[in-house]
Amino acid sequence: MATRAEIAAAGTAEVAAGATLDITTDLLAAAAADKEDIQMIAAATGAAGAAGEGGGGGGGGAPGAARYQPRPRDSLPDDVAALTELKQHTKPVTCMCLDTASQQLYTGAQDGLVCAWSCASGQLVTSADCGMPVDTLLVEAGFLFVAVSQKHDSAIKVWNLGAGGAMHVLTGHTGQVLALAVSPQSGLLFSGGLDASIRVWELNAASGAFSQRAALTADSGGGHRAAVHALLVAGQFMFSGDRAGEVKVWNLGDGTCCQTVERAHDGPIMKMLVWGENYLLTASMDGSIRCWSPGAGLGALPPAVINPEPEFTFAGHEEEGAGGGGGGGRPNQYVRGRDPRPAILSMCTTLDAAQSSVLMVSYVNDRAVRLYDLPSFDARGCLPNVHECRAMLTLPDASTMLAGDKNGSVKIFQWKAPPMAS
Repeated sequence: MATRAEIAAAGTAEVAAGATLDITTDLLAAAAADKEDIQMIAAATGAAGAAGEGGGGGGGGAPGAARYQPRPRDSLPDDVAALTELKQHTKPVTCMCLDTASQQLYTGAQDGLVCAWSCASGQLVTSADCGMPVDTLLVEAGFLFVAVSQKHDSAIKVWNLGAGGAMHVLTGHTGQVLALAVSPQSGLLFSGGLDASIRVWELNAASGAFSQRAALTADSGGGHRAAVHALLVAGQFMFSGDRAGEVKVWNLGDGTCCQTVERAHDGPIMKMLVWGENYLLTASMDGSIRCWSPGAGLGALPPAVINPEPEFTFAGHEEEGAGGGGGGGRPNQYVRGRDPRPAILSMCTTLDAAQSSVLMVSYVNDRAVRLYDLPSFDARGCLPNVHECRAMLTLPDASTMLAGDKNGSVKIFQWKAPPMAS
């Protein structure tokens, strides 16, 4: 089994390339403390039970809600600067993505707005009211895909950015669409939903519109039996994670499920990304992040794209000073056997000024985005005043980190350049 040091390869598939944000620091504004109930986040993720309703070790509510104690490590690291924040949304920011072609940042929120921001000026370019809360969005190959839902109604709105913004609507899911992904090779759009299905959508070149090509379900196609929360396309494979903690691997060449990892986690899988030398990272509302090494391949018996057992599991720091390397423990600590681990909402990788990999992690009912060195998971500090972040993004050329919070703001931070040698 590989050690953490052996998998410390630099590089990340989650970092968006080729963009900068040229925003002056005098626009910096402090975020007000918001007292909105955590149940909004739990309802939005569809995992109120996993978020700790009626949970043990201190009663109901979100994990750590009554135990949060600000500590010195809640402050910004010395090598990170807070730049500014983008203000337009009035409800929690749920998603964001970068269009490298237009150099525009797109953000979506529970207020139903999709906003486009200029990466050159930081100014709002335009916004559209989708009429329903925005669950997730994606920009790929000149199309903007926006998943919206309200009660049992849901749709994927598709804008053709290269055809004057022509829009059409995709329907088929029952309930929320929780995840979107596109295969760059085939151009196929994949959507995962509350109905436990993965829908496959194909572009008709003549009409410029997408239509459903297939539905991958448990009854037809070896699909999931629980809501699909996360999708990730990596090369010829697609990874999917569901509310029951199961991971499936799909061969995009023939559309079949080639591997299933049951109980990969004990709670909903909220985010997946590829890091380093083809290692898969999965984050869950069970409070853990797991690293999966490459498997023996499809030629093995049984076939394995990833090893069925995680290389290692990071489950937070349980005591003050845990974690080693001078990193210290997490500010909202928990006690094993008494408190549930704080549920993870999202994660994203970034590169610091020295081009070392750092993982950004957000937790339910937390007031900051936590930073951890990879692969050691030593605590690096946090991005403060970002409440219950569900959407985050990094821009490597500017070493810039963006994080959307429950107040509707997008906070912007930047790694400082290393000091000049004397």
